[in-house]
Amino acid sequence: MAEPPKKIKVIFLDCDGVVSPLGGHAGIFEKTRMALLKKLLQNTGAVIVLSSSWRTSDWGRAEVNKNLVLNAMPHFIGCTPDHQWGMRTNEIMTWIRDHQAEWHVENFVAIDDINLPSVAGQHTDLFLKHAIVTNGVQGLTEQDITDATRMLGDANNIPADELYG
Repeated sequence: MAEPPKKIKVIFLDCDGVVSPLGGHAGIFEKTRMALLKKLLQNTGAVIVLSSSWRTSDWGRAEVNKNLVLNAMPHFIGCTPDHQWGMRTNEIMTWIRDHQAEWHVENFVAIDDINLPSVAGQHTDLFLKHAIVTNGVQGLTEQDITDATRMLGDANNIPADELYG
């Protein structure tokens, strides 16, 4: 008999405007923002799936993993598909469905400087409860971490039929 899929909580991570504030002088993978991401991982036990445009090249994926490790965080477990014609929310939903045999996503938060709920179409209600929209110039903040921790809490877990139905 096959093992049931492992239950996980996922952070779908964008990089630019999240851990790499735009237009700032702090540089990419800014230490303060990376420390906040680490705090979220520690608070929730979540894993990272890369939804950033950094996922589209070998170099970009390697840089993200290198910077995660440099900041004492585990590698990301995967990347959303690149639907060049599609919206990031569709790519996230595709990843969840494509990996359901291996991973049962019981909860997720998408952290992005794009207002994902506003472009989520049929999934708007889901992304209203499971997305953090950062200020791209400022990047990830303590308040974002507080909100994301709440969103990843067991009280906000997603019924399987809402994700896989």
